[in-house]
Amino acid sequence: MELSLEERVYGLSLIWKEAEYNFPFWKRLKGLDWDKAYREALPKVTAASDMREYYLELSRFISLLRDGHTDLQFPHEVIQDAGQLPVVLRMIDGTWYVMNADVSTGIPIYDELFSIQGMPAAEYVSANIYPYCWHEKPDSAAWQVNMLLPLIEYKRAIALQTASGSYSVRASEAPVQWQKMKKAEGKETLTELVSAETHRIRVTQDGIAVISVPDFVHDTLGSEFYAGMSCIRDCRGYIVDVRGNCGGNSDNADCLAQAFLKGEFICSTEQKMVHIGTYKAWVKFTDLEQLDRTKADLKKMYDICKRQYFEYNTEKKKVEECPFTLEGPLVVLEDAGTVSAAEDFLLDLDVAGRATIVGTPSYGSTGQPLIFDLPGGGVGRICTHWCTYPDGKEFINVGVLPHVQASCSVEDWRNGYDRVLDTALAVLREKIG
Repeated sequence: MELSLEERVYGLSLIWKEAEYNFPFWKRLKGLDWDKAYREALPKVTAASDMREYYLELSRFISLLRDGHTDLQFPHEVIQDAGQLPVVLRMIDGTWYVMNADVSTGIPIYDELFSIQGMPAAEYVSANIYPYCWHEKPDSAAWQVNMLLPLIEYKRAIALQTASGSYSVRASEAPVQWQKMKKAEGKETLTELVSAETHRIRVTQDGIAVISVPDFVHDTLGSEFYAGMSCIRDCRGYIVDVRGNCGGNSDNADCLAQAFLKGEFICSTEQKMVHIGTYKAWVKFTDLEQLDRTKADLKKMYDICKRQYFEYNTEKKKVEECPFTLEGPLVVLEDAGTVSAAEDFLLDLDVAGRATIVGTPSYGSTGQPLIFDLPGGGVGRICTHWCTYPDGKEFINVGVLPHVQASCSVEDWRNGYDRVLDTALAVLREKIG
């Protein structure tokens, strides 16, 4: 599919417009001139040789906003044409590794990755991948390397140097036959009570329930979890594992949080940018920086013109359908793959002081994205509200910080050992006494 000049300009302009009037984080992007960036992007999108290059330039533009919920999805045909990478790359403790590979590549899994295309791996990613994606938290953004690499190195052989030697791979439409990975487990055997699409419940021999929730996408999570709550009501303590939880709907996250919180609870504070065109008109012939901002009306005028005037809301929730409260000590597991609504879940419990959080800082991005179609079949997203703790503490681009730091080393991955779960069990047993 070939885009006309008008369609190319429209796509870029649509991103500019939706961000200009809806994006909340301008205050932290003091060095970005959005209008200048738009003008600089215009010749690049109009000169793009094909749809792939066009969307890469759109990605470069939208990534200037440095937000994990502000991005775009390439058209399906472009992704399919570029093919799937036959390796999975991941950052562990700041070092890149091959976490899995097609059996035909001969690359051992968990091999340290030294270089890509002859450049040190971290240097290659910084120079060739980061311009096209959010990367304020490199460990959180690592998954995008696997998505973007086939688009950057389109139809080319990709040279990888690992601890085991030199390899050449190509993205392909052919099915990938992944190597078998060891399932990560703690040192003790758990008895399974519930295995559903929405959640899994296992218990230890001494009566600790381990609840794994892969996402908050399914609206049946609350009702399904509530239906089985009675079987763990008498447990001595609880571990909720939201590592790798990709988020979904924060209402579903609140349903799970309610099971551990009595009555009404406080969620995050939301800041939504307010635009009033009249104020911008009033200061057209005024030096904005000379306004007396000690006066409320002039301060409001200044903030609106600077795109930093907000409507604030601290939401409170109570899920009436929750049958009772699980009152035992609670530990929650998180990592850089704990995203969006899963971070809202962490905040629900952290603000209430209800849980000890164990792991590594979460993804560092949540918010209600405005979703819109782009020419050629792609989709754009612009985050529309800025979430913080009720006291103003930031977690966007930072992550929800754990109370107890714990992570799996690459050696743990090789051995299939879940060190984080065992750390959580030790923390919980200490609380139980």
